[in-house]
Amino acid sequence: YGCPIIGLTIDANGVPRDAQGRLEVALELVSACLEAWAQMPRSESLRAEIESGATLDLHAADQILIYAALASGASSFLARSWSSHAQTTAWLLEQFLPVRIRAPAHDALTRVEIAPE
Repeated sequence: YGCPIIGLTIDANGVPRDAQGRLEVALELVSACLEAWAQMPRSESLRAEIESGATLDLHAADQILIYAALASGASSFLARSWSSHAQTTAWLLEQFLPVRIRAPAHDALTRVEIAPE
């Protein structure tokens, strides 16, 4: 996957330019990088997150737990999967806060429910 972005600069207006100050060449380089990025395996993970219908991606799901646990009311969201990191975070939060966290599978998604006890 080639990304020929080396040599680009950003002018005072935030516009990319190549080493000779040409906008057209810079835009071609940026376009080539985006095409290369789209072909990388990690784009499949992003595509799967977007197409899953989840309200939060895998990484946001484990990070939002602390905020949902501290909220005064119940919270819920759908995640494509329930990672071991999220499971550990949920367990720790239940040890220190008066909160109950459940993550039952809901079709292809996991519905995470956080409620005060």
